Amino acid sequence: MEKENIIPQGAKFELEIEGKKCYLKGISRPVMEQALGLIMPTSGAPRLITAGELILNACWVGGDEEIRKNDDFMTEACLKAVELIERKESSLKKL
Repeated sequence: MEKENIIPQGAKFELEIEGKKCYLKGISRPVMEQALGLIMPTSGAPRLITAGELILNACWVGGDEEIRKNDDFMTEACLKAVELIERKESSLKKL
C-alpha cells in the first residue's frame, strides 16, 4: 500500500526532489528582506544557498526530513526555495 500524502495545514507550496517532498508556507516580509540582502548584497558575492536555507527553514511546515539532512537534497531545496520570492511586473519612469 502506497503511503498517503498528507499536506500540512498552512502549506502553500510543494517542493519535490527525486520523489522526496516538503511543504512550505508563503514567505514573510522580514524573511524576504533578509534573503534579498543575501541575494543582492551591496558588497561581496551573492549567497543564494544561504538565502535559500533561510527561506527554507522559515517557511517549512512539514515533509521528508531527508531533504534537510542530505546535503545534495538540501542544496537543491535551498536553490529552489529562493523562487518563493515572487516578483510582480512593474515599471518606473521619471516624469
